[in-house]
Amino acid sequence: MLFQHFTFTFCSYRGFAVGIYATNNPEACKYVAQSSRCNVIVVENNQQLKKILEVWSDLPDLKAVVQYTGEVAEKRENVYSVSLVLSSH
Repeated sequence: MLFQHFTFTFCSYRGFAVGIYATNNPEACKYVAQSSRCNVIVVENNQQLKKILEVWSDLPDLKAVVQYTGEVAEKRENVYSVSLVLSSH
């Protein structure tokens, strides 16, 4: 349900949602993010976050990543937990 909330929010700001399967490897995630020119990626958990962090340097359009379950294990600039995002609004 929370993921759908993010999808609707991004779409209301002229964003769009693309799917990255949880079973995708980092290279497949990179392909989807590059071809869609993602600015923000929402991931489920730390396992999915690690895949994006691995390829982030190859994603020039990517500005931020939001993790929507659990707390972010690896603190980095422009990586946010959903609790932080929701508490700032």
